Amino acid sequence: MPPRAWYVLRRENITTLKKLRAVADRLEQFRDIGPETARAIRAELARIASANDGGSPQGGSPGKEVE
Repeated sequence: MPPRAWYVLRRENITTLKKLRAVADRLEQFRDIGPETARAIRAELARIASANDGGSPQGGSPGKEVE
């Protein structure tokens, strides 16, 4: 993800994948996140979900910290 995305997520206290999934549909509402950055974040979430489909019965690690 772009460095700006990490900065905004930290600033907004979005520190877990669970929190990120909860706001994924309204990322553009956060200051400094435009359509391209929002698409990049959603693409990364989709990639993580796809990678976890076969490996984790929960479909991810909801408590994992976003670093």
